[in-house]
Amino acid sequence: MRTGTATRHFGHASSVAFIRSNDGRGALSLVMLTSGSVSCLSEPSEDYTRCKEACNVPKPPTGADEVEEIMPQANVPAGMPDWIQNHVRQYLQSGGKEGHMWDSSVVGGPGPLPTLLLTTTGRRSGTKQLVPLIYGNTEGGVVVIASKGGAPEHPGWYRNLVAKPDTEVQVGTDRFRAIATTVEGPERAKLWDLMVKIYPPYVAYQNKTERKIPVVMLRRVA
Repeated sequence: MRTGTATRHFGHASSVAFIRSNDGRGALSLVMLTSGSVSCLSEPSEDYTRCKEACNVPKPPTGADEVEEIMPQANVPAGMPDWIQNHVRQYLQSGGKEGHMWDSSVVGGPGPLPTLLLTTTGRRSGTKQLVPLIYGNTEGGVVVIASKGGAPEHPGWYRNLVAKPDTEVQVGTDRFRAIATTVEGPERAKLWDLMVKIYPPYVAYQNKTERKIPVVMLRRVA
Protein backbone atom coordinates (compact mmCIF):
# COMPACT_ATOMS: atom_id res chain seq x y z
CA MET A 1 0.00 0.00 0.00
CA ARG A 2 1.01 3.61 -0.58
CA THR A 3 0.29 5.97 2.33
CA GLY A 4 0.79 9.56 3.36
CA THR A 5 -0.21 11.67 6.34
CA ALA A 6 -0.87 15.30 7.11
CA THR A 7 -1.76 17.00 10.39
CA ARG A 8 -4.80 19.23 9.88
CA HIS A 9 -7.52 20.26 12.35
CA PHE A 10 -11.18 19.77 11.42
CA GLY A 11 -13.25 20.27 14.53
CA HIS A 12 -12.24 17.39 16.82
CA ALA A 13 -10.17 15.65 14.13
CA SER A 14 -6.46 15.66 14.80
CA SER A 15 -5.05 14.13 11.60
CA VAL A 16 -5.87 12.63 8.24
CA ALA A 17 -4.12 9.87 6.23
CA PHE A 18 -4.56 8.93 2.61
CA ILE A 19 -4.04 5.40 1.28
CA ARG A 20 -3.63 4.28 -2.32
CA SER A 21 -2.55 0.98 -3.89
CA ASN A 22 1.08 0.35 -4.84
CA ASP A 23 0.71 1.33 -8.49
CA GLY A 24 -0.76 4.69 -7.55
CA ARG A 25 -3.91 4.02 -9.58
CA GLY A 26 -6.12 2.24 -7.07
CA ALA A 27 -9.08 3.70 -5.25
CA LEU A 28 -8.21 6.46 -2.81
CA SER A 29 -9.16 6.12 0.85
CA LEU A 30 -9.01 8.87 3.43
CA VAL A 31 -8.87 7.98 7.11
CA MET A 32 -9.74 10.48 9.84
CA LEU A 33 -8.28 10.01 13.32
CA THR A 34 -10.58 11.57 15.90
CA SER A 35 -9.89 11.46 19.62
CA GLY A 36 -8.35 8.01 19.44
CA SER A 37 -10.96 6.58 17.06
CA VAL A 38 -10.53 5.84 13.36
CA SER A 39 -13.14 6.46 10.69
CA CYS A 40 -12.97 6.06 6.90
CA LEU A 41 -14.28 8.98 4.84
CA SER A 42 -16.26 8.22 1.73
CA GLU A 43 -16.41 10.13 -1.54
CA PRO A 44 -18.36 12.26 -2.17
CA SER A 45 -18.73 14.01 1.18
CA GLU A 46 -17.84 17.43 2.56
CA ASP A 47 -15.29 15.99 5.00
CA TYR A 48 -13.69 13.86 2.27
CA THR A 49 -13.28 16.87 -0.03
CA ARG A 50 -11.89 19.13 2.70
CA CYS A 51 -9.45 16.49 3.92
CA LYS A 52 -8.28 15.58 0.43
CA GLU A 53 -7.48 19.21 -0.33
CA ALA A 54 -5.76 19.74 3.00
CA CYS A 55 -3.57 16.68 2.56
CA ASN A 56 -2.50 17.72 -0.93
CA VAL A 57 -3.22 14.16 -2.07
CA PRO A 58 -1.19 13.37 -5.21
CA LYS A 59 -3.17 12.66 -8.35
CA PRO A 60 -2.73 9.20 -9.91
CA PRO A 61 -0.63 9.38 -13.09
CA THR A 62 -2.36 9.33 -16.45
CA GLY A 63 -0.86 8.00 -19.66
CA ALA A 64 0.18 11.51 -20.68
CA ASP A 65 1.69 12.14 -17.22
CA GLU A 66 3.80 8.99 -17.53
CA VAL A 67 5.09 10.06 -20.95
CA GLU A 68 5.82 13.53 -19.57
CA GLU A 69 7.96 11.93 -16.86
CA ILE A 70 9.79 9.63 -19.29
CA MET A 71 10.71 12.01 -22.10
CA PRO A 72 12.82 14.51 -20.09
CA GLN A 73 14.77 11.52 -18.72
CA ALA A 74 15.73 10.37 -22.21
CA ASN A 75 19.05 11.32 -23.78
CA VAL A 76 19.88 12.35 -27.32
CA PRO A 77 22.23 9.63 -28.67
CA ALA A 78 25.93 10.40 -28.44
CA GLY A 79 27.47 11.90 -31.53
CA MET A 80 24.43 13.93 -32.58
CA PRO A 81 25.40 17.44 -33.76
CA ASP A 82 24.81 20.52 -31.62
CA TRP A 83 21.89 21.75 -33.73
CA ILE A 84 19.97 18.55 -32.93
CA GLN A 85 20.79 18.89 -29.23
CA ASN A 86 19.58 22.51 -29.30
CA HIS A 87 16.42 21.58 -31.19
CA VAL A 88 15.50 18.90 -28.66
CA ARG A 89 16.24 21.22 -25.74
CA GLN A 90 14.02 23.96 -27.18
CA TYR A 91 11.23 21.47 -27.86
CA LEU A 92 11.27 20.01 -24.34
CA GLN A 93 11.78 23.24 -22.41
CA SER A 94 8.87 24.93 -24.18
CA GLY A 95 6.60 21.92 -23.80
CA GLY A 96 6.36 21.70 -27.58
CA LYS A 97 5.24 25.29 -28.11
CA GLU A 98 8.58 25.91 -29.82
CA GLY A 99 10.58 23.50 -31.95
CA HIS A 100 7.59 21.72 -33.46
CA MET A 101 8.03 23.60 -36.75
CA TRP A 102 11.75 23.29 -37.35
CA ASP A 103 13.56 25.64 -39.73
CA SER A 104 15.48 23.13 -41.83
CA SER A 105 17.16 25.88 -43.85
CA VAL A 106 19.92 25.91 -41.21
CA VAL A 107 21.13 22.62 -42.71
CA GLY A 108 20.19 23.32 -46.32
CA GLY A 109 16.58 22.13 -46.11
CA PRO A 110 13.47 23.64 -47.75
CA GLY A 111 12.38 25.68 -44.71
CA PRO A 112 9.98 25.04 -41.80
CA LEU A 113 9.08 21.37 -41.36
CA PRO A 114 6.85 19.60 -38.80
CA THR A 115 8.91 17.58 -36.33
CA LEU A 116 8.18 15.26 -33.43
CA LEU A 117 10.23 13.83 -30.59
CA LEU A 118 10.54 10.05 -30.54
CA THR A 119 11.72 8.20 -27.43
CA THR A 120 12.92 4.63 -27.92
CA THR A 121 14.50 2.07 -25.61
CA GLY A 122 18.08 1.16 -26.48
CA ARG A 123 18.16 -2.43 -27.74
CA ARG A 124 21.48 -3.04 -25.96
CA SER A 125 21.73 -0.39 -23.24
CA GLY A 126 18.07 -0.42 -22.19
CA THR A 127 18.27 3.36 -21.70
CA LYS A 128 15.77 5.86 -23.09
CA GLN A 129 16.97 7.62 -26.24
CA LEU A 130 15.29 10.62 -27.84
CA VAL A 131 15.53 11.91 -31.42
CA PRO A 132 13.68 14.63 -33.36
CA LEU A 133 12.18 13.48 -36.67
CA ILE A 134 10.23 14.98 -39.56
CA TYR A 135 6.73 13.49 -39.62
CA GLY A 136 3.49 13.38 -41.55
CA ASN A 137 -0.09 12.85 -40.38
CA THR A 138 -2.28 10.12 -41.80
CA GLU A 139 -5.53 8.46 -40.78
CA GLY A 140 -3.77 5.55 -39.10
CA GLY A 141 -1.33 7.60 -37.07
CA VAL A 142 1.92 9.50 -37.47
CA VAL A 143 4.49 8.59 -40.15
CA VAL A 144 8.29 8.91 -39.98
CA ILE A 145 11.06 7.83 -42.36
CA ALA A 146 14.17 5.89 -41.27
CA SER A 147 16.38 7.52 -43.88
CA LYS A 148 19.56 8.44 -41.96
CA GLY A 149 20.42 10.66 -44.92
CA GLY A 150 20.74 7.64 -47.22
CA ALA A 151 23.39 5.91 -45.10
CA PRO A 152 23.96 2.20 -45.82
CA GLU A 153 22.62 1.12 -42.41
CA HIS A 154 19.33 1.80 -40.65
CA PRO A 155 19.35 4.52 -37.98
CA GLY A 156 19.73 3.40 -34.38
CA TRP A 157 16.27 4.60 -33.39
CA TYR A 158 14.71 2.34 -36.05
CA ARG A 159 16.69 -0.69 -34.89
CA ASN A 160 15.52 0.08 -31.36
CA LEU A 161 11.90 0.08 -32.54
CA VAL A 162 12.33 -3.25 -34.31
CA ALA A 163 13.56 -4.72 -31.03
CA LYS A 164 10.91 -2.95 -28.92
CA PRO A 165 8.08 -1.22 -30.82
CA ASP A 166 6.60 0.42 -27.71
CA THR A 167 7.56 4.07 -27.79
CA GLU A 168 6.76 7.56 -26.52
CA VAL A 169 6.00 10.41 -28.92
CA GLN A 170 5.60 14.17 -28.63
CA VAL A 171 3.95 16.06 -31.47
CA GLY A 172 3.90 19.74 -30.56
CA THR A 173 2.32 19.90 -27.11
CA ASP A 174 0.72 16.45 -27.47
CA ARG A 175 2.54 13.60 -25.71
CA PHE A 176 1.41 10.00 -26.05
CA ARG A 177 2.42 6.36 -26.15
CA ALA A 178 2.55 4.58 -29.49
CA ILE A 179 3.28 1.27 -31.18
CA ALA A 180 5.65 1.38 -34.17
CA THR A 181 5.18 -0.77 -37.27
CA THR A 182 7.10 -0.87 -40.55
CA VAL A 183 4.69 -0.30 -43.42
CA GLU A 184 4.92 -2.40 -46.59
CA GLY A 185 3.12 -2.82 -49.91
CA PRO A 186 0.67 -0.29 -51.38
CA GLU A 187 0.32 1.51 -48.06
CA ARG A 188 4.07 2.09 -47.96
CA ALA A 189 4.02 3.58 -51.46
CA LYS A 190 1.21 5.94 -50.48
CA LEU A 191 2.90 7.07 -47.27
CA TRP A 192 6.29 7.39 -48.98
CA ASP A 193 4.72 9.80 -51.48
CA LEU A 194 3.16 11.73 -48.60
CA MET A 195 6.53 12.15 -46.90
CA VAL A 196 8.34 13.06 -50.12
CA LYS A 197 5.91 15.95 -50.55
CA ILE A 198 6.85 17.14 -47.08
CA TYR A 199 10.60 16.57 -47.53
CA PRO A 200 11.69 15.97 -51.16
CA PRO A 201 15.32 15.01 -50.30
CA TYR A 202 14.03 11.57 -49.26
CA VAL A 203 14.12 10.62 -52.95
CA ALA A 204 17.84 11.43 -53.15
CA TYR A 205 18.44 9.50 -49.92
CA GLN A 206 16.79 6.39 -51.39
CA ASN A 207 18.81 6.67 -54.59
CA LYS A 208 21.97 6.96 -52.51
CA THR A 209 21.57 3.64 -50.67
CA GLU A 210 20.91 0.02 -51.61
CA ARG A 211 18.72 -0.59 -48.59
CA LYS A 212 14.99 -0.04 -48.76
CA ILE A 213 14.38 2.92 -46.49
CA PRO A 214 11.74 1.96 -43.90
CA VAL A 215 8.47 3.85 -43.62
CA VAL A 216 7.30 3.70 -40.01
CA MET A 217 3.79 4.20 -38.64
CA LEU A 218 3.40 5.32 -35.03
CA ARG A 219 -0.07 4.34 -33.83
CA ARG A 220 -1.34 5.94 -30.65
CA VAL A 221 -2.30 3.61 -27.81
CA ALA A 222 -4.46 4.36 -24.77
